[in-house]
Amino acid sequence: MNKIKKILIGIFIIIIILIVLILVFYYINKNNIRKEEALKNNENKVDMVYEYAKQNNIYKTEENIEALKESIANRFKLLEDENKFFEINNIIQKYYENLILEKDQVIYDLYDKVYIRQKALTKDNMSMNMPYGNITFITPLKIYYKQTDTNEFMYIVQGYTYQKEEKQYIIIRQNVEKQIFSIIPIDENKYNEYLTKEGIDGIENLEENSNNKYEKTEINEEEIARMLLSNFQYLAEYHPEEAYSLIALETKEKYRLQEGKIEEKITKNIKNTSLISYERQEIEGTEIYKIIDEKKNTYEFTQKSILQYSVKIEINQQE
Repeated sequence: MNKIKKILIGIFIIIIILIVLILVFYYINKNNIRKEEALKNNENKVDMVYEYAKQNNIYKTEENIEALKESIANRFKLLEDENKFFEINNIIQKYYENLILEKDQVIYDLYDKVYIRQKALTKDNMSMNMPYGNITFITPLKIYYKQTDTNEFMYIVQGYTYQKEEKQYIIIRQNVEKQIFSIIPIDENKYNEYLTKEGIDGIENLEENSNNKYEKTEINEEEIARMLLSNFQYLAEYHPEEAYSLIALETKEKYRLQEGKIEEKITKNIKNTSLISYERQEIEGTEIYKIIDEKKNTYEFTQKSILQYSVKIEINQQE
């Protein structure tokens, strides 16, 4: 009898140990998933060192990394200044407005001399070289920048064309003293190349003309809150995979969202609605915007740099 009792106690202890191990592995795995999601959803900065090392098959030895850091310090960084982000966005919209209106001479004045030479453009052949009839506004997702001279900066913009699937890329050159700019349209290959390059061959100093002036921009918290909401609404409707990557794990679990998809009950509820109130707080350099829209849906955007955010969503079920 005592022998059977000891066997039963032994089996019971083994079962307890197995249960504990299963629980430990479960929570470790869940924690790892949360960390991965957090890294994915809060990818506020591109680690150019490791990205460049990966692309060029350079192993991350201490010597290599230090050399790369020194080299990449002179390359592009993610733009975090909110006023400057809006300023560059306004320049982009000015460019696209003139494209849509087919203003050849204005567009010619906005193009950089490098691009004019590359495409052999003249004021007389502009209309034959413009993509008129297939123009849509670009919605910036990320903007990278570097200072190229005392008063000159260069910005590389990645964005989506409005209501279309493809991404688009553009370079803005800017002289902050003269408040003038130029445009260089590029493709994805050039975008990837320039991000890890120290400069563009053939660049000349910017010269003022009658069309390439811009105005400095200063924005307030409400404008940022409205931009965050409209940006997510746009992505949810036209680019659900991109929008899914920005949604916080808590919301994904609550609404049981499938990988890369946003349920119709979410897109339907957040569509065609505007901000009615917001609160902003800052914790250790991270901005948190809590927003309520006209349909009483609530959003909590967490961002360390402009438009690089994750968002928690609470849908008003009564709508």
